[in-house]
Amino acid sequence: MRAGAPFACFTPSAALGLPVLQDLAADRIPYAGQDGKTGQTLLRTALAPTLTRRGFRVLSWAGTNVLGGGDGATLADPHAVSSKLTSKNRGLRSLVGDHVVTPLHIDNVPDLGDIKIAWDHIHAEGFLGSRITLQTTWTAHDSMLAAPLVIDLVRLLDLADRTGVRGPVGALGFFFKDPWGSDVHDYALQAQALYAWARERATTAREMAR
Repeated sequence: MRAGAPFACFTPSAALGLPVLQDLAADRIPYAGQDGKTGQTLLRTALAPTLTRRGFRVLSWAGTNVLGGGDGATLADPHAVSSKLTSKNRGLRSLVGDHVVTPLHIDNVPDLGDIKIAWDHIHAEGFLGSRITLQTTWTAHDSMLAAPLVIDLVRLLDLADRTGVRGPVGALGFFFKDPWGSDVHDYALQAQALYAWARERATTAREMAR
């Protein structure tokens, strides 16, 4: 903040999540966070609105993550993993309701290295109480999912800074599990907000350059 540098929090750490720091940053820098949405949560925030808009009542949404590397080692610590589990489930509950049972586990499997595997089991109720289940598997190199998002965040926060934006940039919630400056978790709505914001900022930048 003292350097006037835009800031993005791509991890579940507290960082600017502390209200006193957000107040201090509000008129100094543009910032965005929190906890990058790269795989399982990305899929959840796309699927959950689809199910609820179709009229299905989600009853439970159970998930498991296995990963190695630095993230796996860090998240093997129960204190470190608690904030990650909270951020991953908060958005899901906002989309499907607090009544939904959402057990979630993250396990360290060192031999997987940078590969992350995520399983979800979704149980929902349809027409006349009929039961529906959906299972998903997501496998990817986590760094390859995160890297393009970080590059985009750098470019977009630079655009925000050059066009005078200060405080939390809610439109960048598209990139995060627990977005600052926005209560929207629906992935499609987040995408619409991001594209509209980016177009508006790009227009402002062009006008300032004239």
